[in-house]
Amino acid sequence: MNIITVLDHNVYMDNYLDIARKIDGKCSYIWYRIKDIDKIEIFNRAKILRDQIKKSRLILSESATIATILEFDGVHLNSLSVNVDTIKSVFNNLIVGYSAHSLNEIDRVNADYFTLSPIYRSKYDTVYPLGDIQIDVHKKVYALGGVTLDSYDRLISNGFTGIAGISLIDKLL
Repeated sequence: MNIITVLDHNVYMDNYLDIARKIDGKCSYIWYRIKDIDKIEIFNRAKILRDQIKKSRLILSESATIATILEFDGVHLNSLSVNVDTIKSVFNNLIVGYSAHSLNEIDRVNADYFTLSPIYRSKYDTVYPLGDIQIDVHKKVYALGGVTLDSYDRLISNGFTGIAGISLIDKLL
């Protein structure tokens, strides 16, 4: 299965290392979503995580500089981040992901992969879900938001590359 687990700092706080060790190798990517805190704290937590993860690829939210220094595999951006093309030209060693909320947004952005959300309702989303949409793009798009391991095959048949989410971690433990 092609899965991006979202290791969200606000959800897992100080348990993030224990959780990461348990899911290492059970998913394609671990996206460490940590932002809106001091960059030194992000660096320190991400460094410890980098030292612990051996099998899954690591993605860090927004900070391409920290991701590069710590030898993460990629960085995940959004509409408020530095432009994707700028990041790709300066940090050409990183996989660049992007949080999209529409197919039009995916068409406009030149990321290496996308998360498209929310697909279904989840306890983390407060906006109207997109539902069972068909993906007809030639880009890597992961379904995010209310997805489960049970919905994986349906989403893949709808054109998604894989699934992503916070709650997926509980199922992989």
